[in-house]
Amino acid sequence: SAQAMTRILAFPALSLLLAAWGLPAPEVHARMQQQSYTFEASAGDERSLEASLDIGLGSVRLRAMNDRAFIFRAEGVLRDEALRPSFEYDADGAHGEVVLDVDTGEGVSLGGLRGAEENRWALFVSDDVTLDLDLALGVGEADLDLTGLRVERFEVATGMARTRVLFDRPNAVPMKMLSVEAGMAPVELLGLGNARFERLEFEGGMGSFRLDFSGDAFLAGARADIEVGMAKLHLVLPDNKPVVLVAPDSWVSRVRIPNGYIKHDEGVWHSPSVRDPSDALRIEVEAGMGSIECVLASDAR
Repeated sequence: SAQAMTRILAFPALSLLLAAWGLPAPEVHARMQQQSYTFEASAGDERSLEASLDIGLGSVRLRAMNDRAFIFRAEGVLRDEALRPSFEYDADGAHGEVVLDVDTGEGVSLGGLRGAEENRWALFVSDDVTLDLDLALGVGEADLDLTGLRVERFEVATGMARTRVLFDRPNAVPMKMLSVEAGMAPVELLGLGNARFERLEFEGGMGSFRLDFSGDAFLAGARADIEVGMAKLHLVLPDNKPVVLVAPDSWVSRVRIPNGYIKHDEGVWHSPSVRDPSDALRIEVEAGMGSIECVLASDAR
């Protein structure tokens, strides 16, 4: 296999600068000095990228980049000394694999959990490769803007991280699977009508979840399976698109159906645009205790 051209830079910003001047590093008292990390994978002949990113603590921001010199870049600023990031990149011809793992070592203190968002990661992926992304989050928040990327598969476990995922333009390639495992923090999926998914699986525990299916790039026959526990689920459905909605009402979960939807069977509703149900976007919802609010994009708040 071809050797990957990888450059890894990891440095404690202040201590390294002082060492270069021949000065002693400062003592750490109530608060340790921040440590900065940059991990970069140089671009070669890769046409696809598989990225496995495990970031247990902190604020995460992900964006597309059009810097042709690199296929992936991660920039981290960490306050908690228990966090130990590691990075690997390997390329074999047209395929590259990235692994970023932020190990918590002997564990993170309660103070570290409270200050989770002071640990920050900015992640950038080339818009020139098809992307298979597996992202594990823990405590903190995540702003994942997948606009402009060529996402072929995306799986994310949000843990206790408040998470926002955005597709602001049509995905350049069909997405085989979009999978979200949400824990106990709010999750927003925006512009799902632009994701071009064949299959969406959403599993949520307790909390508030918003799935916005706005966008005009649906694949015919796409399917979304949504399962939540004790939660408030807000679905924004596309205007003037064929949608089959399966959302049974029960004594523990209330369902609000958009105006204009036609009841087809018990717990099954069709939008007025449905001609052939096999070509429609099929959304199936299973909920525990809570509420399910379904509104049209034109009526969404």
